Amino acid sequence: DQQNYSAAVPLFESALSRLPDNPEILQNLAAAHIKSNENGKALEILDRLIVLQPKNKDAWSSRGVALTALGQLEGALTSHDQALVIDPSDLNIVINRCTTLNRLKRHQEVMDCLNTHLTAAPNNPDLFCELGSAYLGLGRFEEATHQFKQCLAITPNHASAWTNLGAIQARLGNNTLALDQHQQSIKLDPLNPIAWNNLGLVLQALGRPEEALGSVSKALAIRPHFTEAYLTRASIFLEQSAVSAAL
Repeated sequence: DQQNYSAAVPLFESALSRLPDNPEILQNLAAAHIKSNENGKALEILDRLIVLQPKNKDAWSSRGVALTALGQLEGALTSHDQALVIDPSDLNIVINRCTTLNRLKRHQEVMDCLNTHLTAAPNNPDLFCELGSAYLGLGRFEEATHQFKQCLAITPNHASAWTNLGAIQARLGNNTLALDQHQQSIKLDPLNPIAWNNLGLVLQALGRPEEALGSVSKALAIRPHFTEAYLTRASIFLEQSAVSAAL
């Protein structure tokens, strides 16, 4: 879990001080930073690794993951593309690239891409989750729900699938059910900023603004460059100001 990754960081750093150009240590340290939501530090390590191993597909793909978390989406896409030049058949790289495409709201491209891989990879939960995110982005809730449930049938503890199901229920006005699903996601992955922001939106809808602000603050503490969370916070403040003015 995230605590284990955070605890691993100083161990990898110690090893790196003795072997500063060891690719395996650099790769593991970068992965630990990403899992700990320290994406800026991960990026620095990955850039060092790519200088040493310019054809390391995992380094390029991880760089794309870190840049996506930092909101640098076009740069992330370039990194994923470079990884795919090295190995076009790596499904994990394809899925990571689709995560970035979904953030860019290029949902149809994600659907076109991942639907071609379903037959070859019928048991990959991340594929179903990312495909569900594309359907969700297009407002196709029934199809999105089906994909997320497919994901959970394979991996019941898939935190992203749970918060995405919650997002659908919130869009449908079922905020009590959405609340439960976001809380389940956070229980599984307490460092998921998207789940914390989604929880804030539901708490706002339920008329619990102080709790909503607390939830959004946690999202921003985890991911300081999280644009959607800033928008949620602004919406809550505006709503509170309107209520105060009405009184």
